[in-house]
Amino acid sequence: MKCAAFRKKLAEIDTALSDHKFTASELEHLEKCASCSKLIKLDQELDLIICEELQQIEVPDRVKEKLRQNMTTKAGSPQHSALKWVAVPGLAIAAMLVFFLFPHGGSFASMDEIGQLAITDHESHLGRACNKGIPADLAAWGKETIGFAITAPALPFTDSELIGVGKCILGDCDTAHLTYVRNGKRFSVFIFPAKETTFSLHKNRNYTLDFDNYRVTIWKSKRQVYALVT
Repeated sequence: MKCAAFRKKLAEIDTALSDHKFTASELEHLEKCASCSKLIKLDQELDLIICEELQQIEVPDRVKEKLRQNMTTKAGSPQHSALKWVAVPGLAIAAMLVFFLFPHGGSFASMDEIGQLAITDHESHLGRACNKGIPADLAAWGKETIGFAITAPALPFTDSELIGVGKCILGDCDTAHLTYVRNGKRFSVFIFPAKETTFSLHKNRNYTLDFDNYRVTIWKSKRQVYALVT
C-alpha cells in the first residue's frame, strides 16, 4: 500500500481512530512508513482535542513554539513573533496543528524518513547485477522519466564510478537512483525535487545521519535534494 492510498482511506474513516480496525495491509504500511505513523499520531491527538468540543483551553507551550517556528519559516516576517497568545477553542488549535505541522504537498516529513527509505531501496539492490543504463544526457533522462531535469551530484570523493541510473519511488515520490562503485563497494545517490520536503533544508549545507551500518548524507542544491547512502 502506498501513502496516497493509505491517506485516502484515512480521510474516509467516519469514526474515532481509537475505534477503527485497521486492515493487515494498513498495519503493515504503518510499520514501514514513519510519515503516515506520524499522521496517525497527530490525528489521535486531534480526536482528543475535538472531544473537548469548543471549551476554552490554553495553548500548550510546545504548540506555541512549533507555530512560531513555522510562521518564521513560512512568512519570514518579524511581526509574527509578536503574536499574542490567549485561550482559544480546541478546534482552532486542531486547525492550526493541521496547517502548520502538515503543510501541503511534500512527500517527506523528516530527514529520518528520507534516510530510512533511501537505505531500504539501496539494500534492495545489493547482491544483484547492476544492469541499469547510463544516459548520455542525465537532465533529459530525468525530465522524461521522473518529471524534472536532474544534475549529477558533487560527491565528496573522486575515485568512484557511476555504474547505473534508474527510477525508484521513495514514499510516494518519483526519485532518481544513481548507483556508484568505489573500492569495490557500491553506494547510492537519490535525487528528488526540493518541493517534496515539508521541512527546511539550507542550500549547500550537508546533513549527516547514522543508521546502524549506514551513513546518509542529505543536501540541497539547485532545487534538488540529494541523499547519499554509504
